Amino acid sequence: MQKPVKVHDKYYLKSLHEEIDLYDRKLAHMTKYELFASEAERETAIGKMTTKRATLVQTAKKLV
Repeated sequence: MQKPVKVHDKYYLKSLHEEIDLYDRKLAHMTKYELFASEAERETAIGKMTTKRATLVQTAKKLV
């Protein structure tokens, strides 16, 4: 069975930018308000979120 192919219609880039904005807001909230047991856990969580955002940015750059 084949994997379904992603459709890149005219709204795909817009939805990517909206998702990038969401990750920006999540990162800002995480750095200011969210409580972590240690600074290492905070850095790990921020690193994971930044990595997810970076993959979205790369995808958006390919489409432009």
